Amino acid sequence: MKKYVKLTAIVLAVATLTACGSKAKEAEQEQAASFVNVGVESPTIATMKDEYSYTGTIEAKDTVNVVGTLSANVTKTNYEVGDTVEKDAILFEVDTKDVELSVNSAKASLDAVNANINTAQTNVELANGSSMKSQISAADTNITNCETALKNARTSVDTAKTAVDNADISIKNAQKSIENANISIEGARSDISTAQATVSTAQKSVSNAELTLSNSKMALDKAQQTYDDNRELYDVGGISKETLDNSEDSLERAQNDYNTCENALETAKNSLLTAQNTLDKARNGLKTYQNALDTANLAYSSAINAKSTAQNNYLTAQRAVETAQTALAKARSDRDNLNTTAAENARRASDNLNTAQASKSTAEASIATAQSRLDDAVVKAPISGTILEKNITVGTYYGAGQVAYKIMNTNSVNVEVNVSESVANVLNVGDEVDISVPTALSEDVEGNITEISPGANDDGTYTVKVAIENEDGTLKSGMFASIKFARNVSNDVMTLPRNAVIHNNEDYYVFVVGDDNIAVKKTVETGIDDGKSIEIVSGIEETDMVVTSGQSYIEDGNEVKVVTKNGESLSQSGKKTESESEGESSAQDDKKSSDKKGDK
Repeated sequence: MKKYVKLTAIVLAVATLTACGSKAKEAEQEQAASFVNVGVESPTIATMKDEYSYTGTIEAKDTVNVVGTLSANVTKTNYEVGDTVEKDAILFEVDTKDVELSVNSAKASLDAVNANINTAQTNVELANGSSMKSQISAADTNITNCETALKNARTSVDTAKTAVDNADISIKNAQKSIENANISIEGARSDISTAQATVSTAQKSVSNAELTLSNSKMALDKAQQTYDDNRELYDVGGISKETLDNSEDSLERAQNDYNTCENALETAKNSLLTAQNTLDKARNGLKTYQNALDTANLAYSSAINAKSTAQNNYLTAQRAVETAQTALAKARSDRDNLNTTAAENARRASDNLNTAQASKSTAEASIATAQSRLDDAVVKAPISGTILEKNITVGTYYGAGQVAYKIMNTNSVNVEVNVSESVANVLNVGDEVDISVPTALSEDVEGNITEISPGANDDGTYTVKVAIENEDGTLKSGMFASIKFARNVSNDVMTLPRNAVIHNNEDYYVFVVGDDNIAVKKTVETGIDDGKSIEIVSGIEETDMVVTSGQSYIEDGNEVKVVTKNGESLSQSGKKTESESEGESSAQDDKKSSDKKGDK
């Protein structure tokens, strides 16, 4: 019996000690809960910007289409796409065979005319007292020359007829090319329609993914803030471990949701980029086929012109035959009329000389025209720059007026974007803007606004052109560039972290740590908000210590304890806080009590 009484007394003593320890701990927790742990920061002076961002395509400042004036087969090309070319450099040459035939034909006509002049001069001399034998000899020589001229004229007829036949073949080939190009264009248009539908669907997916990501980001920020606040409260013994773990689990789920949404947005953007690339390829294909159609139409037009030229040459050659036949008949007639009177012969010889001399001027003009066309067979660069397009190939037929080369000067490039009315009204020609070209430049460059459209486009936007220096040629035509226009800029203003400012209905306010560590609520006027920092126009001073963490748990007049300042902990390194020491002491007491019970 004494043993049981003694045991009961020990148990009661232990229970009494435990109860006393619990009451002391509760008293300490109540005392610790009389203030809130907070972090503070001083306002910083910085520059805030409110910007618009637009995307455009880089284009060359100067682009020139090079065309030739002579239709013929291409015999030589000296430059390829991407090559640098100087002004007046020879770009390409075309076959001069047909033109040379025209030159030779014109020279042959001149030779015939010169022969007629010589004959006429001789006849004049003979008519003025030369012997009949010399006259007959000269007449025979004239007949021989006329026969040679007739032979040459007939050869020219055969050559011209061959040119007409070749032109017919070129016309048929061009017609076939036109048919094929039209078929390809229809297919490309169908591809563009399909690609446009895909782009539209992808754009909707991107918009949905961006909205979902934004909502997820808000939830993540809220979960992060809750966890950070709970962590600080737990560190000072303000909440239980279970509450902290629950907030950490919520943060982890919010982070996972955000990562999932971020991956979904990236996937949607990749799909949109793929769809846009497909659309660009389809459009480029359509442009290629349309260029092919234009080339085929030009080739057809050139072939028609070539046939017309060949037919004119054919008619000219036929007339030359007729002229040669007439000259031959006349030469024979002149020989037959040598027995006429000297006066009659002199008169006729003089008339023939005048006619021959008049024909010489016409023949020389024909030679000059043909020689000019021969010079057009060599086409030179009108400006210095880079070859952007090459639309000719050695061995193919080139039609006059066809764009053979396209040359662009890329020392300075332009970016055009379409902006809204509100943006256009705050921009000025000469303004500097920030430009990023992710595919070519590692950092932003500056450009200048060179042109703002005075009138709206069909969609109500205004075209703005920005010039960028490109001496090293890094920027290529067709690259995408992002342009940032500054809507508002505030220099040297007070800023705070965005989460330090609390928004309630129409009011914005912060908590400032005042005398005796008392939280003071101050209403502030805000300015530019870039999502991370916010401009403080008025309401606080640069020397104020603004609560940036724990502000959700305090009210005006609460006592606070500053544990972090400007992001740095105020606790001494290597020393445990009061709550940590109490936790370890309590754990040790519980363990000792358990050990004693086990011994008994």
